[in-house]
Amino acid sequence: METLMRNQSSLVLAAAVALALGHAPTAMAQLEEIIVSAQKFEESAQDIGLTISAFDADSYRELTGGTLDGLTSQLTNTQAYANNTFLQSVHIRGIGLNEFQGQYDSPVARHVDEVYIAKPWMSSRRQYDIQRVEVLKGPQGTLFGRNTTGGAVNFYTNAPTDAFEAALELGADEHERYSLQGMVSGPLSERLSGRLSFLSEFGSGGPQKNLYSGKEHGEPDLLDFRGQLRWTGDRLTVRVLVNGGTDQGEKVAWKGPGIFNFGAPGFCPELFTGEVSRHPSSCAKSAGFATLAGFPEGEYEPEDKHTINQNTPPKVDDTFYGGYLRLDYELGQATLTSITAYQYYERIHREDSQSDIFDSTSTHYYNEIDQFTQELRLTGEVGGKSRYVLGLFYEHDDLEQVDGSDLSGQPLPGVVPPFADQFFAQFHQELDSYAVFSHFEYGVSDEVTLNLGLRYTSDKTSVDDVLLGLGNLPQTGKQKFVTPCLITTFFEGPIGSPACPFLGPFAPLYADSRTDENFSWRLGLEWTPQDDLLVYANLTTGYRGGGYSLPFAGAATSFDPEEIFAQEVGIKSQFLDRRLQLNATLFHFEYDDVQVNVDDPVSPLVPITRNVGKQENLGAELELTWQPSERWLIKQGLGYLDAEYQDTARAISTYAGIVPLEGKTPVNSPEWTYNGVLRYEQPVAGNWNGALTLDYHWVDERFLEATNQVFDRAAAYWLVNLRAALATQDGKWEVAVYAKNLFDEEYLTYINNIGFFKLDIFGEQRTVGATLRHRHELWELDATSLAAAIRRGEASARDAVTACLGRIAAVNGQVNAITAVHGDEALAAAAAADERQATGAPLGPLHGVPFAVKENIDTQGWPTTQGVPAMAGAIAPRDAPIVEQLRAAGAIPVAATNLPDFGLRWHTESSLRGATRNPWAHDRTPGGSSGGSAVALATGMVPLALGNDLGGSLRVPAQYCGVASLRPSHGRIARAIATMPGELPLSFQLMYVEGPMARSVADLEVALAAASHADARDPWWVPAPLAPAAAPGPARIALVLNPGGLGVDPQVESGVRRAAAVLVDAGYAVEEAEPPQLVQALRMWQCLLFNETRALMLGVIRQFAGANAVRALTLCDPFIPEVGRDEMLRTYAERTALLRQWLAFFERYPLVLGPVSTAPPFLTGADVRSTADSERIMNSMCLVVTANLLGLPVAVVPTGVADGLPQAVQIIGAPFSEARCLAAAAAIESALGTITPPDGAGVALLQ
Repeated sequence: METLMRNQSSLVLAAAVALALGHAPTAMAQLEEIIVSAQKFEESAQDIGLTISAFDADSYRELTGGTLDGLTSQLTNTQAYANNTFLQSVHIRGIGLNEFQGQYDSPVARHVDEVYIAKPWMSSRRQYDIQRVEVLKGPQGTLFGRNTTGGAVNFYTNAPTDAFEAALELGADEHERYSLQGMVSGPLSERLSGRLSFLSEFGSGGPQKNLYSGKEHGEPDLLDFRGQLRWTGDRLTVRVLVNGGTDQGEKVAWKGPGIFNFGAPGFCPELFTGEVSRHPSSCAKSAGFATLAGFPEGEYEPEDKHTINQNTPPKVDDTFYGGYLRLDYELGQATLTSITAYQYYERIHREDSQSDIFDSTSTHYYNEIDQFTQELRLTGEVGGKSRYVLGLFYEHDDLEQVDGSDLSGQPLPGVVPPFADQFFAQFHQELDSYAVFSHFEYGVSDEVTLNLGLRYTSDKTSVDDVLLGLGNLPQTGKQKFVTPCLITTFFEGPIGSPACPFLGPFAPLYADSRTDENFSWRLGLEWTPQDDLLVYANLTTGYRGGGYSLPFAGAATSFDPEEIFAQEVGIKSQFLDRRLQLNATLFHFEYDDVQVNVDDPVSPLVPITRNVGKQENLGAELELTWQPSERWLIKQGLGYLDAEYQDTARAISTYAGIVPLEGKTPVNSPEWTYNGVLRYEQPVAGNWNGALTLDYHWVDERFLEATNQVFDRAAAYWLVNLRAALATQDGKWEVAVYAKNLFDEEYLTYINNIGFFKLDIFGEQRTVGATLRHRHELWELDATSLAAAIRRGEASARDAVTACLGRIAAVNGQVNAITAVHGDEALAAAAAADERQATGAPLGPLHGVPFAVKENIDTQGWPTTQGVPAMAGAIAPRDAPIVEQLRAAGAIPVAATNLPDFGLRWHTESSLRGATRNPWAHDRTPGGSSGGSAVALATGMVPLALGNDLGGSLRVPAQYCGVASLRPSHGRIARAIATMPGELPLSFQLMYVEGPMARSVADLEVALAAASHADARDPWWVPAPLAPAAAPGPARIALVLNPGGLGVDPQVESGVRRAAAVLVDAGYAVEEAEPPQLVQALRMWQCLLFNETRALMLGVIRQFAGANAVRALTLCDPFIPEVGRDEMLRTYAERTALLRQWLAFFERYPLVLGPVSTAPPFLTGADVRSTADSERIMNSMCLVVTANLLGLPVAVVPTGVADGLPQAVQIIGAPFSEARCLAAAAAIESALGTITPPDGAGVALLQ
């Protein structure tokens, strides 16, 4: 404790640095917020006063490969190893399980969907279809059913979804190992949904070459499946999961370096210099063989770390199944949760324990467990300041175990009788565990929260049928490995066997039971002095129950519980506008009666578990995550650990004799660990993005046995992995190649130094592989594809609406594009649509397609807020014409989208709803004023959305967010606003239009046709037919690169040239030519719009709009002078003259191709920063507002991504030539593809 307090000064310094950096300038991109449920409430991992590392589905899949050792390589002070009995153990901060027998629970618990998994071998398989992973460090108990001393690894699988989705991934590596995993999920009825997922691993090779058989070993043979149902009621949610499978693959074989002198008794000198692991053939494996003349060749261990010479390579034959029933019942401010779970696992494992070609010590392990758990938990909030968790937990384990060793090939005649050559141990163990646990949080103030946790645990462990002796090992069959001589079989059987005479057991029958009780607690304090900074401290106790050590070839012994007192202080901070995250922790553990697997002198042949005394761990961790740009992601972690055994008189057997344990370092406790990730993303071609990920970690020298001798030491090592991936920007396809252990590092992961031989496990050599992944989700479809799927019966309108509602719930919190969700109304409309389809009634072109409506377009029963608080209650009595006509075409409105106050900015920030964030870069504007609709489309929340355009509001957000849009001709689509009293100024009436936004040009075409009908509410509507897609003969296009000579960004210009080249290839004649008077058109637009706004609307704007909206207008005053009535009338006349010039220009060039804005998305806030910035932004819109001034149709289509930001062009045509504009846009889209929704690489939303 004293040492910890001395080190707290560094933590205070880190907190001070974080406070200072919290005021740094705005950055370019923001880190993704990961939501966890470690405290049984959904909250950001950065808001929890616990040391927790969280991985979402993508990062877990990419960085870990679904394995525990891959997971722990991304964490500080954390290691995992798998010995060849497949007991994969996790060590956190010097605490873990170092045992090859199967009856022990780990001090680092594992949970799957909050179900405790008792034994490490029950969850050592590769995890798949994972939603997220949470790793908690330090003792756990007040929040979980089972109490642990070291930490917890919590896997959360993907639940059934309300919308259809499916995925399939194929993997292969150079060792001829293959994997296939997939899932399908979706609704089965209105309230019931299901999910089926699976993992299959198979192959014909592996990473180890066997000289004895000439084969490669390590081939997988796994089939694992999971089926789920979820039923959602008004207050009750039911989730049922069943899982099962088999594993008949091969595991990693021991390397058995010799430890005895050739031809003479005694250990060889190389054992005491560490050379036997580096040069395993330098000594003999067996003392018996070592004394023989004519040393058998099979006793030489191959030098290569991945070559073996064995007649019994490790193989498993496992069967497992189980599941759980989860009930969540809402009680107002509380939720009652019940989790009832059952797991069955039969584990059969064979290995060559001496790693040779003789049947000298071939070992067989058998475990069979039935595990039942029941957790009942009440969680809730009180008064908005306090939260609580109250829980009951029960666990019953029933374990049968047999460990047997084949000694028939031992070279010492007379020691092992031929009729009973199997040395074995068997026993039956039961556990009944009861616990009451609780967790309370109290908000002392807005900045300070107090946490208190209490727990009572009672564990009753009993063993019986404990037998040790000699017997026979059947060559076939798996239920009973050993037929003992005059000893009861594993289950029931006769007391004798004619196969062998009486020998008597090596130990008498043994039966015992013990009950351990414990009270544990946690006291925590959280201080949040400012946003994005949390300082916390915890005092926690933990407990792991006592039990029995029942080794074969050793005496049965009992050990007591171990207890831990943990102290921890830490900070969690984010700065540079949440682009840089820095977390730091100091910890100190005091461990009593620690349970350690040791070679005790009372058990000279095999290790046993003992209480060895005290253990003290002191350490620190520093983790940094930085996203310097949209393309780069950098992670760094550094861990320090000083751990040792103290106050122990225990002495341990080693090759060097008896060694005291006092002052020794616990197993797998390196002093330093370091890990990092460098990830770079880059658009490469068309619709594809590339991602290159380099992850690495360094582990300091450590000991793999508690005795800390030279033969227990594992050298420090670096491990570097490389992954290169190509993914479509919609995330549907991904192909990746990887190299694990890129530099082919040789490193030890496990040592078993038994008295009569030594065994090593090395990490896998460099392995190159590849994966191919495809996924399909309903929300990814564009409107026309979705409508077609519904008409074909592949999906229903309800499926489509549900998919959008689910997507909104998943991502809108990050971007704030949707302001109001009308789910019940939309689902009711979808049900009516499905019923209509079932009757065979005619279906509209957009039947069942959900769409969103900008919150200044009337939708019956919804508020038309105009983005200001004063109109939050302005309920529309009737749909606007465009909404009414889309409904008539079968489309279903589901949500409203954000806009700036009265739509009067090129950035979407509402004084009522807040700001909308661009999913490509959160520090960049999504555009305005239809930014909410553009972002909703770009993130897949809806396939179709509505906006309006007075000065580019349909087109600029489309460019900035990477979607398509259509500004129709003035008079093409009828418009009316019932919620706005009076008539709009004349400039608004002439320049303002409403139109569709979508992810494909085909969607715009369908929406235009559906929404172009007459409506008596609009006197400006023109009954013009849709023009033909192309005029007779080759179409000529005017190419505008730098409108009005006001300047253009090089990347923007490049995107326009790229589109022009596509159109040339499509048969268009493209010539550089600038239409008439672009700068003058900009000035006319400014004059008419701003002067009428000042004269007729400024008073209302000042009264009801927010400060930024008013400032955005007033900053334009210096470069848009006020004019009188005569000048206004003259400008209207000039507008007519300019329209005539443009119409003449269209005679030669029916279409104009150019940039939308001539600059990429501006930094958030630039439009309210200064007059100079406002004028620069205004000038970049020169070609944009010309179309508004003249009432021309314009199609916008994306052209790709540059510097992590989307690009687009606009195609302008003569009045009522929308079809011609859309045809050119379709040609561009056909060649360059679409770039949304952004689930691929390079998009800030999902990084």
